[in-house]
Amino acid sequence: MTKYPHSEVTLDNRLRILHVPSMDAESVVVNLMGKVGRRTELDNEVGSAHFLEHLFFDGTKNFPNETELKKFLENHGGNFNGSTGTENVEYWVKMTTKKAEVAFQFLSDIFFNSLLEESSIEKEKMVIAQEASGKRDIPGDLMGRIKWSSLYPDQAFGRTIFDEEANLPNMNASMLRGYMKRNYTKGNFVLAVSGNISEAKAIQLGNRYFSPFMGGEEAIFEPARFVNSGYVKILNKDFAQSCLAVSFRGLPTFDERYRQIDFLSTILGNSSSSRLEQKLRHERHLVYSVWSSLDGGVDTGCLSIGTRIKEENLQQALDLIFVELKRLAEEDITGEELTRARNITLSSYLFYVERVHSRATAMAEELLLNKKIKSIEEDIAAIKAVTKSDIREMAHYVFSDQPKINIITKNPIEIKVSL
Repeated sequence: MTKYPHSEVTLDNRLRILHVPSMDAESVVVNLMGKVGRRTELDNEVGSAHFLEHLFFDGTKNFPNETELKKFLENHGGNFNGSTGTENVEYWVKMTTKKAEVAFQFLSDIFFNSLLEESSIEKEKMVIAQEASGKRDIPGDLMGRIKWSSLYPDQAFGRTIFDEEANLPNMNASMLRGYMKRNYTKGNFVLAVSGNISEAKAIQLGNRYFSPFMGGEEAIFEPARFVNSGYVKILNKDFAQSCLAVSFRGLPTFDERYRQIDFLSTILGNSSSSRLEQKLRHERHLVYSVWSSLDGGVDTGCLSIGTRIKEENLQQALDLIFVELKRLAEEDITGEELTRARNITLSSYLFYVERVHSRATAMAEELLLNKKIKSIEEDIAAIKAVTKSDIREMAHYVFSDQPKINIITKNPIEIKVSL
């Protein structure tokens, strides 16, 4: 028997259910994962996916207001939440094992019986406006969103909560119901059930509570268009530190070479012993921290390097970053770096998959967006197979792209690009 079992089953109404058991756990998590994020919104529906996520917790036919709905679940000791991304949305409930049915009941109720009343819509307009305002006041949150919009301009893939905020005046029940009718169909969702629950019980409760799922066409994403040319974009804002992000083309999330770019990111800036951490923090004392991250979707991806720094040190930091990028593209890494990157990646991966809810969520997303689930054993083998030449070739591919530079800083400045 595999150490990390899972099964894929189809319910009576053809809704897919993913069962990820952990029979020594004390809890059950029921998660509805849908291929209905921002990429499924029409131009006049911007913000609908996120808005529905909010409204689903505002009241149902059985619990007509937010307080009664949440009290019902919390009276049983349950936790819940929802999130909206570029390519998916999810709603989850976590209960103790003995109260697993409550999780199914609650999730079914918000999904099929939400009121979507105009009074709730007007209230959530104010809530989401406050959420957007809060993102502008947090340097990392603001940078992430302006960077994303710059890398994927004028398309659904590049939209953020700031685009949703601009469309709030147009949001109404008719628009939301139309969006939901078109996208909230069984072909776009997977019901992931994880924790201490048998497959038979998960199927039984799935059939009982999720039979109302409607049929419909599977969502098809418009191709994402990553910006080709390099740029330097500077936003003037009075934060205590300046924010810097340097981005390059990457790989789609499910690309077979993804572990290679993952290693590259780790060696570059995604570990406390990374090259940029050593250079910018420990040798030059310019920053408190520096990082490298991978973002993207089913058909696109990017690698970004970021830090926060004094405004007068921005050019120096950027020059040092470019020196390290050239080295990675032109020289092999050391055997020690390869071993360290492999151990960091493998440990992080295993720490992640031992959390059953996290593993089930990742599997559900892979099933929805990639049509299949790669086994944990296959992922581990891919991590172990990465070589020094793989990383050098990947560095050449990534850093031969023209750099896209986003800066948030207090004063107007000039930046020179030397890559």
